[in-house]
Amino acid sequence: MKKVFFPVLFLAILIFILSACEFIHDFTGGKPTPPITDNVNVIVPDESDIFEYDEIVDAYNIVIENFSFPGCELLDIWYDESFNDKEIELFTNADKRNTIYILSNFYVYPKGAHQSFNEDSTYTDWSWLLTREDEDSPWEIVDYGVL
Repeated sequence: MKKVFFPVLFLAILIFILSACEFIHDFTGGKPTPPITDNVNVIVPDESDIFEYDEIVDAYNIVIENFSFPGCELLDIWYDESFNDKEIELFTNADKRNTIYILSNFYVYPKGAHQSFNEDSTYTDWSWLLTREDEDSPWEIVDYGVL
């Protein structure tokens, strides 16, 4: 009985795991998942008229990797195409395909934060301006702040 039970149990677990992987693949449409970070709500748009999914996720990763405000915690990160379009129109020489605004919210802890931030407060709609030389180049942060 034991000789049959364990292989059948193993096979059932394997089928369950493979089914879960297929569900995840179907859920994301076969796209790579957004960056996984502790306590950060990553919001990926369903579609964009300007950027591919991977281009937006790459920009998120640059912001997350470079978020280094002492005493602060990144809470949310997202891309808003209407905001992006409006801000890019203000720059007469900006290339729409190689310029992206990423938005975020972050919390400033009561102690230990940089003196330029208000302690024990949440900054909302903090924008990050990223550019790249061309579609094959990596994103680079060129500016950030509240607009």
